[in-house]
Amino acid sequence: MLVGLVTVTVLLLLPEFLAARARPELAVEWSDQDPAGASEWIAKQATAENGGEMVDTLLNRWSADDPAAAANWVRSLSADQQTEANAMVLAIWGAADPASASAWVTTFPSGATRERAIPTLAESWAGIDPQAAVSWTLALPDSPEKATALDQSVRAWSLNERDSLTAWMSSQPTG
Repeated sequence: MLVGLVTVTVLLLLPEFLAARARPELAVEWSDQDPAGASEWIAKQATAENGGEMVDTLLNRWSADDPAAAANWVRSLSADQQTEANAMVLAIWGAADPASASAWVTTFPSGATRERAIPTLAESWAGIDPQAAVSWTLALPDSPEKATALDQSVRAWSLNERDSLTAWMSSQPTG
């Protein structure tokens, strides 16, 4: 709370050209100390010149500590910001707890957010457990995002563990 009060006070005292430059830096500090508190202020600033950068900073930090809370906050953003913001949360959440992230992402309705989110999760998950990421992707209903996710997760697997990918592929039924 104190960090937030200091942040707002500093910005009010600065000339606008300096405040505009200081907002992203102050958002970083506030996000580290109190992401929930920072999120309220950042949401109000999100239409400002540096708003997108502050949202990115907040989500990168908050997703590492409490991805479910960060994901819930994304819903408060405008529809045009949600697609990219959800992808940012999923990139971090998918690497830390892909099972929880996958449960959340499969609740997304069809549309741009889902089309971006599923491949993002698959790629992030493939970085830590490529076979599980591919298996999860194969279990999804047929869709354009499934095809993209499968491509990205297999590509990540081939870059990191080519031998295990080859062994897995040879163990799959033909057809």
